Amino acid sequence: MEDITSHWPDFVIVVFTLFTAALMLLQSIGQLLIRPRSSANYLAAGLFAWVAVFLTNLSLGRDAIVAYLPHLDALHVPFYFLVGPVLRAYVLGIVGERNSTEAKRTTTSAEMEESDVPEWAPTARSPRFRFPGYPILIPFGLSVLAYLPFWFGSADFKHTVLLNPHKNGYYFAYYLLINAIVFSGMITATVSIALTAYKLGLHEILGKKDSGPELWHLRFLLILIVALSIPGMYSQYIDSITWKRFTVSGVAFGILWVYLLDFRYPRFFRSIDRQVRSRKRAEKYNISRIGSLDVVAKLADLEKLMTEERIYADEDMNLERMATIAGLDRAQLSELLNTVLGTDFRSYITTFRVEEAKRMLIEESERGIMSIGFAVGFNSKASYFRNFRAYTSMTPSEYRASRGVSAVS
Repeated sequence: MEDITSHWPDFVIVVFTLFTAALMLLQSIGQLLIRPRSSANYLAAGLFAWVAVFLTNLSLGRDAIVAYLPHLDALHVPFYFLVGPVLRAYVLGIVGERNSTEAKRTTTSAEMEESDVPEWAPTARSPRFRFPGYPILIPFGLSVLAYLPFWFGSADFKHTVLLNPHKNGYYFAYYLLINAIVFSGMITATVSIALTAYKLGLHEILGKKDSGPELWHLRFLLILIVALSIPGMYSQYIDSITWKRFTVSGVAFGILWVYLLDFRYPRFFRSIDRQVRSRKRAEKYNISRIGSLDVVAKLADLEKLMTEERIYADEDMNLERMATIAGLDRAQLSELLNTVLGTDFRSYITTFRVEEAKRMLIEESERGIMSIGFAVGFNSKASYFRNFRAYTSMTPSEYRASRGVSAVS
């Protein structure tokens, strides 16, 4: 069996990739510990677990897997047919649910827009996801049946099939079958993920000219994904452990990059989420009443005002004042929020205040709870607690305690 420690580049790649696999496994367990659990948590847990098994298989190599983790050998392969559709259902389910719930906030009443409490606020009830469809279970089920002899076969059987398939016709036919499953599964997963990204309009977001450093990170990751797809297919074709480790280390690098990117730009992915949902809603509504406005540009300006200039922190902020700052009139801003974003003014500004309060409660542990409430724009304790509870089903002190931060009065 191969001695990984004797070749330091392989050793570094394997340790790095296994570290990423362990991180994905912890993420999977974390999803199952969330209360209350939902179908979204189960889907995310399954995806993280699959990534962990995928990274472990390709980094350790066949010999080590067969010797030490025989039941994990090629366990990830049939799930190639599921990972794309499940990821698609997960992402589009979140977007669809948020669009649906935000639509409930919509109001044409100016009086409601100026009220202290949103007409509707999200609760702890988690989104419901539609099953991608039973047809996807057909290739998955067939590939599971095809791999059963392999999974439960002896180490000698596996080595003969993979390394000496010409021993007889049965082994050779089986070798061709499992390789066909791997290639078709990889293609299915790649195409499904690409279609999901296209459906969400990520290509338009990545193509924005006035982009910050965050988008350049995602562009680099997109180039990395495309660049890895070629050696990934090639490594499977020539069955080279060196090429497989090279490819899987790139995948691990990309995963960790995204993980760290979320820490470096904590608001960025929420911004992407809002932009995706805005574009999806814009497809459904006739926005001709807004006239010649560049809706995408105005939404970007509004996003910048909220995330960078934090105008929501002004407790006296109202619809008319925000419209003036954004270079719009009151009616235009109201229609932009209601028609395109599917929300009313008060819900829109309260979302930012609550999200910022959640961040400060964790990151500024020495700061008092009420000080944070006033800092994000709430003008009273009653308003702060009522809105925070409406969005999180917890009081600020309960939220802070649930994240393991010591209470500060």
